Amino acid sequence: MSEPSEITQRSGGLAGHAGMVSIAAGVAQALGLVAILIATKALSKEGFGHYSVYLSHAAILIAFVLLALPKALPNLTDDEIPHFTYGILFVGTINSLLLYLGYSLCGYRSAAPLALYVGAFGVHQLHEMLCVRTKAFSALAAARIAPFALLPLSFIGLITLESMHAQAVIWCHALSFSVVAAVLGVRILRMADPLRFSGQAALQLLWRERAFPLLNAPADLSNLATFNIPTILIEQGLPNGLVLAGQYKLVTQLCFAPVGIMGGAIGQVFHGHLAGHVRENGQADQAQYRRVRNSLLGMGFLLTMAVIAVFPILIDRFYGEGWSLAKTFVYILAPLAGIRLLVTPLTRVLIVFKKLKFYCAAQLASLAVTILAILAAVHYTSDATIAVGSLSAVSVIYHLLLLVGIERVRGREKHGEG
Repeated sequence: MSEPSEITQRSGGLAGHAGMVSIAAGVAQALGLVAILIATKALSKEGFGHYSVYLSHAAILIAFVLLALPKALPNLTDDEIPHFTYGILFVGTINSLLLYLGYSLCGYRSAAPLALYVGAFGVHQLHEMLCVRTKAFSALAAARIAPFALLPLSFIGLITLESMHAQAVIWCHALSFSVVAAVLGVRILRMADPLRFSGQAALQLLWRERAFPLLNAPADLSNLATFNIPTILIEQGLPNGLVLAGQYKLVTQLCFAPVGIMGGAIGQVFHGHLAGHVRENGQADQAQYRRVRNSLLGMGFLLTMAVIAVFPILIDRFYGEGWSLAKTFVYILAPLAGIRLLVTPLTRVLIVFKKLKFYCAAQLASLAVTILAILAAVHYTSDATIAVGSLSAVSVIYHLLLLVGIERVRGREKHGEG
């Protein structure tokens, strides 16, 4: 009788854990938005455009640095954790160096801070998934806040020193995450005892979990590129591209901040509980899935309405008429924010049940149609509003189709057909 009781208690704790991580992510996102506000006020529109393009490159590349390997951690046994953890760290170090060399050879002036940030973010990802594996959600929450607390302080320091320019802002961004990553590295050493590490065991585990870099990493890369590559394409393809890219990036930071806060937190906690239930029972907790899905549906609708009602007023108040196009982008992207909040956490079902081929194909298709929608609008109209509208429409349709696919996977697992 005791074992079902423990499982029930863990399932019941999902809401509390998700709430804790959501609050931490909310604080982090608020601090990040404060930093964005400082940057938009202190930099020129072109300077903020440069910073926005850097952020878009960085956001895409974080899927590459660890190749989605940390997502396998919740499914591993306690004895496997140290070997796999240090194998991941080795992969991340090599990939960060490759990114630096590649961007340097291409002449990108921010190659060093870009590689530094991506490597540091990899340490954050590894620490988060170790916390998910051990259900150490308070440590996860603290690590979420720390770099974003440093970021606005560093920007204020630049203003005080009268050194606020795009390149200095980019370095502050990279160093804020790197300082915290150094602290998290010490914690990782405590969570995964290096004395228990075996190189041979690490290689065997990396090979066994190769589906994650082969299928899940391209899917994550495609998902992040779908979200961030429009900034790069707008900057490259439209007249006055840097200014337009900055306004588009500002709106995506505002509109999708709640998706990152609530969706990311719910997705991580849901992943930990779902994987734990599957390890112990061999199947998903269907009642829990339905509760999460229905809650996300209501939250997505409320988010869409809130974005439409609040964010245009904020843009007017803080930025004025020079950012009027950003208000138009808000109305266009609001439905996409709502549907992303519904679907994104539920994709953890595909990861736990290792339906990675389907997940990868779906994300690659999303990236392809997003790029085509943006390029077609840029080529035929040179109108940023039409380009962003095309992107939003295509992405909403994609997320609805992905939700149908997740429901089918869940249904097959329910009937033991997976």
